[in-house]
Amino acid sequence: MGDMEDAYLSDLLSYSLERLNKEPELLKADGERVRRAMADVAVSQYRAFVGAADCYGTVRAEVAEIESKLDAMRGALPALRRGCQEFAARAEEISHARSLNRRTLSHHATILDLLEVPQLQDTCIRHGNFDEALDLESFVGKMAVSYATDVPVIRALGDGAKESSDVMLTQLLSRLEGAIQLPECLRIVGYLRRMAVLDEVGLRRTFLRCRETFVAGAG
Repeated sequence: MGDMEDAYLSDLLSYSLERLNKEPELLKADGERVRRAMADVAVSQYRAFVGAADCYGTVRAEVAEIESKLDAMRGALPALRRGCQEFAARAEEISHARSLNRRTLSHHATILDLLEVPQLQDTCIRHGNFDEALDLESFVGKMAVSYATDVPVIRALGDGAKESSDVMLTQLLSRLEGAIQLPECLRIVGYLRRMAVLDEVGLRRTFLRCRETFVAGAG
């Protein structure tokens, strides 16, 4: 029991019998007085009660709206995360491409010279300058080994040099089948050995086959 109950109980014990008989009516009268006071307060302060109810309804609606937006935001977070990751990856690709373009621009003159190598190699082959053609092929081959994977231009140069080497191989074999002297035969064999397209046994067999072709045609 609380202090108020203890105090009221003490008062009751001190009351006379007549006062105790009246106590229920007095309590009822006090209750009525309290209810009337509450009613008066409700009537006089009804605007405050209505405002508080409206404010509560507004706050509740806004909280519900905030929760709905938070749910929508949580649902959009995975897509936003993926978008950020894709953007970062694309930005890295663009940065790499720009860096490559800057390096390419800084070596513009050198690249132009490199682009002329296949044409120069073809010219050497047409004029029989096979040593120079082989030097160019070796140069492009070294470049291709180092940079063909990362630089498409170098890869294209390597492919072009290979095609020119095939043409040169055909011309050299055709010469071996023609009317040439021993020194020329030895030079051609040296070119074929430098090209490294045949092993030693294959080179000897090819030489003999070409010379047999010449002998059979001459007979």
